[in-house]
Amino acid sequence: MSSYLLNDQAMQDFIINGYLVLKPENLTEAFHQDAYNRLTAMIERHGNPGNDLLDRAPYINDVLNAPEVTGALTSLIGANHVLDRHCACHNWGPGKDAQGWHKDYPLGGNMRYHRTRTLLLFYYPQQVSPAMGPTAIQPGTQYYMESRPDLPGLNLHVDAGTVVLTHYEVWHQATANTSDRTRFMLKFLYTRTEEPRGPTWDHTTPHWSPQAHQLFPHRNLWQHIWHWYRGGTDDIVYAAGAPSPQEIASLKSPDLLERRCAAEDLGLYGPEAQSAATELAAALTDPDEVVRLNAAYALGSGVADGVPLLLEGLKNEAAEKWEANLQRGDFTNPSQLDLTFGLAAAGGAAAPGLSAALDHSDWYVRAAAVAALGCMGLNADSASSAMTVALADPNEWVARNAAQALGNITTQDGNTAGALADTLTDTRPVTAWSLGKDPLRENAASALAKLGDLPDTLIGPLQQAQTEDSEYLRFWAQTALARQGR
Repeated sequence: MSSYLLNDQAMQDFIINGYLVLKPENLTEAFHQDAYNRLTAMIERHGNPGNDLLDRAPYINDVLNAPEVTGALTSLIGANHVLDRHCACHNWGPGKDAQGWHKDYPLGGNMRYHRTRTLLLFYYPQQVSPAMGPTAIQPGTQYYMESRPDLPGLNLHVDAGTVVLTHYEVWHQATANTSDRTRFMLKFLYTRTEEPRGPTWDHTTPHWSPQAHQLFPHRNLWQHIWHWYRGGTDDIVYAAGAPSPQEIASLKSPDLLERRCAAEDLGLYGPEAQSAATELAAALTDPDEVVRLNAAYALGSGVADGVPLLLEGLKNEAAEKWEANLQRGDFTNPSQLDLTFGLAAAGGAAAPGLSAALDHSDWYVRAAAVAALGCMGLNADSASSAMTVALADPNEWVARNAAQALGNITTQDGNTAGALADTLTDTRPVTAWSLGKDPLRENAASALAKLGDLPDTLIGPLQQAQTEDSEYLRFWAQTALARQGR
C-alpha cells in the first residue's frame, strides 16, 4: 500500500486544484472494454440501476479496489473511509447537450466543507474523445459557493480505464456529446470517518511549499487545509514583520484583483495582521467571494481580535443569508456561510464563543454556530456537550447541523452517543433533500458510524434503524454496526 500513497507534492496539488487523475495498472484494456459492453447491455435490458450499480455490476469493484485508488483514497480521506450508498451510472448518449456548471447537491442538505471530508470518484470504461461529451471540471473551485464562469474548465479527455478523484465541491459539467457513441461515467462517493490526527500519505516535508497562483489567491487558505491534514500538530509558519499601511489600504482598492491579493497577503502575516483587523472585518462583507474568504481566513490566523470580529460577523451573515440560501433551489443549508471557515481556521480559540452562541434566541445564529463547530472538527471537542444538547433543538436546522457536526468531532462526552441514538427515532417533520426524507436521522446514524467504539446498549437502536424506509438511514446504521463488528 505504501508505494501507492500520494506524496507531499500530489497532496498539495490536490489542495489547490481539487482533482487527481489515476490509471490502475493491473486492469487491462480488455477489462474496460468488457465493462463498457456489460454496462451497455445492462442499461438496454434493465434501465439505469441508480444506487444498485455495484449489485448489478460487481466487477466494478475491481476498479474501486485497485491499489492506486485505495492508496489515493487513504491519502486524501484516511484509512477508514467509507464508500457511500449513493452512486450513479451516467450514460451520456449521442446528441446530449452540455450541462451548465454545477456542484452536486449537498448530501442531506448538509454543510459543504473546504476541508476534504467527501470525495467524488469518476470511472471511465472507454476512451473519452473531445466529441463524446467529456466531463469538464473547474480546478480550484472547490472553495467557492458562487459560480465562476470566468474561470477555465478542464475537459477530461481520458484513456479507457481512467479514474478521476475530485473534492466533492469542485464545479463541473458534462459537455455536449456530438459523437455517435455513448460515454459512460460511473460516479461513486467516498466519505471520511475520522478527522486527521496526522498524515495518512507518504509525508516527508512539513512545510507548505506552493507559491502564488495566477488564478487563485488563496495561499493562506491552502496552508490551513494542509495544517488540518497534518493533524494540526505544529504551528503554521507566517511571514515575518507586520503589514504596511499600503498593504492594508489595498483592501479598499477599486481594483478587484488588488483587493483579493491584499486579503490573501494580510492572512500570510498571521497574528501580525492585527493592525489590519478593522479593515479585514470590513472586507467580510465585500461583494466578492474571494475577498470575503481570504479576509475570514486572515482573521482566523491568530489575529488577536479575529475571533470576536468573526463571531459578530457570523451572527450578521446568518441573519442576512439564511433565507436566500434556502431559496437557492439546490438544497443549500441555511448556514452555508463564509465566516464558518474563518472560525474553523481559528480552531479551539473560537469554540467557547461558538458554544455560547448555541443559546442565542435566533435559530439561524444557533444553526450557524454549530455548523462552524462542525467545520472546525477536532478542535471543537470542548463544545461537544453543548452540541449534544443542540440535537434536541426545536429548530430542525440546528438539530441537523448538530448531528452532522458531531460526526466530525468524534469525541464523546458520555452523553453524545446516547443522544445520537435517541435522534434515530426523532420523527419530527424535517425538510427533505433531493434523495431522502430523513436528513436528521441520516446525520445521526452517520455520526454514530464515525464515533468509533459504541456501548452495547446502542446496538438495538441501530439494528432497528436498519428496518427504516430511508436507504441512507439504513446504510449508515449498517456501517455503524459493521464498525462494531456486528
